[in-house]
Amino acid sequence: MDYRVGGTEVSAKGKTIIQKLIKSENVSLEDSGLSKREWNELMTAFDLKDKLI
Repeated sequence: MDYRVGGTEVSAKGKTIIQKLIKSENVSLEDSGLSKREWNELMTAFDLKDKLI
């Protein structure tokens, strides 16, 4: 299932990652299940440039 956030479509995995970040949980690319491209697109969409890989 995909979600739309302010014009950005977010996968179910992406939604889970954002929820964990909101809860201040540690999230890494390796544990996320996303590709590097997907990870960077998600971090850019939410203006989390310090988490870009």
